[in-house]
Amino acid sequence: MGVVFRQSALASVWNYLGLALGYLNMLVLFPNILGAERFGLIRVIISTSMILAQFGELGLSNTVIKYFPHLEDKEKGHHGFFNWILKIALILSATLIIGLFFFKPLIISQFGKGNSLLTDYYYSIILISVTSVVSEILFGYARAQMKNVPPVFIKEFFLRLLQTGVISAFYLNYLDFDGFILTFAIAYGIQAILIIGYLYYRKLIVLSKQITLNTKVTLKELYRFSGFMVLNKLPNTALNNVDVVMLGAMTNFENAGVYSIALFLANVVAVPARTIHQISTPLLAKYFKNNNIREVEKLYKQSSINQLIICGAIFSLIIGGFDLIISILKFEKIGDLFAVTFLLGLSKLFNVATGVNGAIIVQSKYYKWSFIWNLISLITVIGLNYILIPKYQIVGAALGTAISIMLLSVMKLIFVKIKIKIQPFNRTTFKTVIILVFIQSIIYYNTLQSTLIKTIVNLTTTLLLIIVSIQYWNISNEMKKLFKKVVP
Repeated sequence: MGVVFRQSALASVWNYLGLALGYLNMLVLFPNILGAERFGLIRVIISTSMILAQFGELGLSNTVIKYFPHLEDKEKGHHGFFNWILKIALILSATLIIGLFFFKPLIISQFGKGNSLLTDYYYSIILISVTSVVSEILFGYARAQMKNVPPVFIKEFFLRLLQTGVISAFYLNYLDFDGFILTFAIAYGIQAILIIGYLYYRKLIVLSKQITLNTKVTLKELYRFSGFMVLNKLPNTALNNVDVVMLGAMTNFENAGVYSIALFLANVVAVPARTIHQISTPLLAKYFKNNNIREVEKLYKQSSINQLIICGAIFSLIIGGFDLIISILKFEKIGDLFAVTFLLGLSKLFNVATGVNGAIIVQSKYYKWSFIWNLISLITVIGLNYILIPKYQIVGAALGTAISIMLLSVMKLIFVKIKIKIQPFNRTTFKTVIILVFIQSIIYYNTLQSTLIKTIVNLTTTLLLIIVSIQYWNISNEMKKLFKKVVP
């Protein structure tokens, strides 16, 4: 966990700096400069592109992480592994481009009221989807070699910095809206170029005169695993984006824009878990290769409690400071926005509290089962959204998504317990839950009239209780050791 903790700490710095830019972009600049409808259009374009990119990527990033330990041999050019990755990436990108052109009428027809608006900017979906495929595959290649921080900088921070520049150029009338959409899409291409440049600079791109993968791993095994990964990741990615797409299709782009603001706030909760997951995945691949279940269990438990503490604190800070956020943004739909943020944030917290069980399943011999759980969850969220969105609009979408996320977490938790005989919880989990519930109770019953004073009380109480609990109630040994280094 030492490698995980060090790299996750540094990567988290860029993640949170990126989040700060993302907060500026998605909660202030984009909605205010573009307006609700155009902002909703942007969010629908991004969500649709992410779903299509996962289909086009065909699970290759996971395949790279899983099998790189088996093929790592720099003197032999990693048995031509990068050659194979490059060839498959080009084939997948070409296939995605052809497919998007062929299915354009079908995709456009799903958006009734926004049909004409989406038609004008359909090319942006193609550009973002294809460049995201390339970026994700290369990001996986870097992660497989434990080079996490610079790619995270490019993906999480620099891309958002480019987006800040693009929206600023639009605001200053250097770009019209057509130029804004084009430049916004090109930014994703720049991301891919920078990741390639980093890999080349660090001499991680190792080419071989011939592909000799089959001396270590059969191509059939690689293709089979990739096939299952696309079936696994596509429902998972769709689960994270389908609510925005369905709101845009079933209601209007304005609702999609409002919902996206709450979704962005809720996603902040899971950022530390995402970083830990990225760094834990290659370690789990090595542990399973060596059949070291004890280390898997240790990582499982540590990820669960640390994610619960950190993400629980962030969730409490968001809820405790929500009134101040709204007052700064001067947003109109306060009631709906709070309900959506709370439901989505709580479901994210529940998910991360179950640890890295998804990565454990994917890196184990039971990886095929992950697809089943994700598919059930996706079917659930689509079904619930069709029922709840017409009646409850954005709150209905949030409720359907929250139920689906929690259902998926429970299924994975039970599966890992039954098949691998490990589970992530202990007594400190129960103590941490008590602390977080107590914090939420204080926030709920805080009825101070001044928004600023109310927020200060909420945030101060949250931080003090979390710090005291770590220091004196021993809910996390890793964090307690870190505190001692920071404050001797």
